[in-house]
Amino acid sequence: MLARLLAGERLTFAAWSQRYEMPGARRTFQRDVAAIRQALADQALPYQLQATTAGLCLVRPLSAAALADLAALGQLIVTAPGVTPLGRQRLLRELALGLSPQDAAVLTRQLLTVKYGGHRTQVSEEG
Repeated sequence: MLARLLAGERLTFAAWSQRYEMPGARRTFQRDVAAIRQALADQALPYQLQATTAGLCLVRPLSAAALADLAALGQLIVTAPGVTPLGRQRLLRELALGLSPQDAAVLTRQLLTVKYGGHRTQVSEEG
């Protein structure tokens, strides 16, 4: 489970129980989740396990300064010459990987419209 979370996947009890063929093992799932939370704390990893409507995911909590730095990096990507639109979207998705939903929303809002070559351009959220 931890490897899947570190790879950016979201976990749900339904998907877990189907994958491991344990449909009635909610307590086992909850113990696994508790063990992951404890391992993150014990190893001082820079992640938190967060429940979202799409399932459990790992997020990296960021300070306002770190989020601003990430946004600046994103602006460099968005305005870089020679980067295809598809490549740009892939890079931006990678940049947001592991952010909390709130931080990802802030980053996305900051990068949706950026100054490029003296005019403003809309950057699509789809890729």
